[in-house]
Amino acid sequence: MTLTTNSLPAQIERKLLATIELQKQLEQAEADLKAELLEAMKEHDIVSIKSDSYTITRAKRSSYKGDVNKVPTTMLKTTLDTTKIGQYEKLYGIVPDGIDKVETEYVMWRSK
Repeated sequence: MTLTTNSLPAQIERKLLATIELQKQLEQAEADLKAELLEAMKEHDIVSIKSDSYTITRAKRSSYKGDVNKVPTTMLKTTLDTTKIGQYEKLYGIVPDGIDKVETEYVMWRSK
């Protein structure tokens, strides 16, 4: 069932709007803190921080892009076969010709 209305009771609407604003502020605070943590962890070459209360891990995401006319056909499908490119890189230590690798580092955390 979907209820479509122009308004909620005033007290609930105020709580809802306040909660949405708090959520936005919390998301921004989290993004700012993660950026600060990533920079500090990179600067001090720290990969992981563990305590009784939380774990913070510096992670890296890789993606690939390339010129389909230059990439070996065994590494092609409708889009770049990033699994095969990743396996090639692991095996040979380099990405194939025609591939540009893009890495993104980010921070993950988990509370216990």
